[in-house]
Amino acid sequence: DHVVLGPLSKNGYRYPVATQEAAVKAKIFEGAKAYLNHPSAKEMGDARDVRDLIGEHKNVRLNGEKTYSDLFLVNNRTVQDHVLPIAESAPHLIGSSVVIRGKMKKVEGDLPEIEAIYACRSIDLVSEPATTNGLYESEKTEKVEEDMELKDLTLEQLRTRPDLIEAILAGAKEKEKGVE
Repeated sequence: DHVVLGPLSKNGYRYPVATQEAAVKAKIFEGAKAYLNHPSAKEMGDARDVRDLIGEHKNVRLNGEKTYSDLFLVNNRTVQDHVLPIAESAPHLIGSSVVIRGKMKKVEGDLPEIEAIYACRSIDLVSEPATTNGLYESEKTEKVEEDMELKDLTLEQLRTRPDLIEAILAGAKEKEKGVE
């Protein structure tokens, strides 16, 4: 599980809890496609390249002031060559970022507020996320994340990490083929 939207954006917007909660209840983020990187400014509005598709967001929920999801990765070259190596070695370098349509209201003396989210085009994996702090920023405290060792991982905990399950299965398939 990881954060897809937090209360304050580095791009200068606020996402109040009520706005996030309404979007979660309306299932606006549920099933959102995940791509590697945002589209360029000139590509905005165009169909996304299927080669950049890396997964789908499911089980979207609000916890505290942040919106979380489970990212179910697809097994393609982009994921194998780019996403998994970074996720395994340096997950703090990447994070999720939403591409949404919404209603903004100006707040005098403060950052503009997104008061409604109408649609989510995608929740992309990027190197400069605006409202998250890395790929595995989770609902648990950082201390719990740091103290956990792979040997202590339970089946129940593994079920919450579809990305690890997919990586294990991909590794097993490669081993069966004699590729290591």
